[in-house]
Amino acid sequence: MMPHAPLVLVGVLLSLASQATAQTTPVEGVVTVVGSGEPVAGAVVYLLDVDLQGVRAVLTDSVGGFRLSAPEPGPYSLRIERIGYETAQFPTFVLPPGGVRSLRPVVQVRPVELEGLSVTAERVCDLRGDGGDLLRVWSEARKALTATVLSEARGEDEFLVEVSERRLNRRLLALGERVDTVRTAWNSAFQFVPVDELAEVGWGRVEDGVVWEVYGPSPQVLLSPWFAEHHCLGVAPIGTDSIVGLEFSSRDDALQIGIEGTFWFAPQSWHLQRISFGFTGLPREGEATHEGGEIELRMEDGGGWYVESWRIRVPTERTRGGGLFGGGGQFAGYVETAGRVLEHVRSSRP
Repeated sequence: MMPHAPLVLVGVLLSLASQATAQTTPVEGVVTVVGSGEPVAGAVVYLLDVDLQGVRAVLTDSVGGFRLSAPEPGPYSLRIERIGYETAQFPTFVLPPGGVRSLRPVVQVRPVELEGLSVTAERVCDLRGDGGDLLRVWSEARKALTATVLSEARGEDEFLVEVSERRLNRRLLALGERVDTVRTAWNSAFQFVPVDELAEVGWGRVEDGVVWEVYGPSPQVLLSPWFAEHHCLGVAPIGTDSIVGLEFSSRDDALQIGIEGTFWFAPQSWHLQRISFGFTGLPREGEATHEGGEIELRMEDGGGWYVESWRIRVPTERTRGGGLFGGGGQFAGYVETAGRVLEHVRSSRP
């Protein structure tokens, strides 16, 4: 049996920071489609240890190639995932001391077939399982999110990112705006909150009944065991352009501020296009009904992914407390922070 993907990813994320400096044994190869031999770009290749836990991960390049480093010699296996392709498990192999192991894993082309999925499908509140239509759709979202995290970890591309903060009135008309641009190799440095902090406070920080901050979901958080354990999935109604939606919501009543939202997919490719979200448990201040945000993802020609834009909007009050809202003051409008990629320069590295 293949390991549950969230469990695979935990070890991978923990090992990314140390991968470059550890004493390692290289593993390299090319991922191709069975039968045709066509290369598979943008596939996630996991290196699994004998317990089927992920210890390394990398994206294949534009010609299906990959290279990663094992922490030590010994037995390993590979797991290969990509949107639109059947997940493949490569047989166990042994890495010799000081050697390089070259492999040519293949994957099956598997179109996602979910014609029977309906808006009355049962909710799922354990995202660590394997079966059911909802978890199959979630698997496609997870593949895109994983590719985004790994693309980001490479730090090889350069982005010109515009970040802005706007103050809006009740009708969402701009009262003031501040805009800056920055060049960075890590395009989603958008001040997403780490999962360990979310696990302690939920999706916002509340003190003495005043909401001081609310937090948007990063790809890393959406892939975490904490998200899988404390959130449910459901089917959203089909959008006007026939895109498919997968709803998610917090299920832990202990979270003072929860989150609810939708993963939106392209109807045929099943590429994850955007994530819209709002918050639960917020004090409702009069007409403050437009809080929430959105994250848009983009897939590169070579198979990598990145956060193309993000936005989060929260209500504000006329209050002496200094917080955002919830202090009993009069609803004044909103503060909206956002970021978007203006220019993406791909790495010239092979």
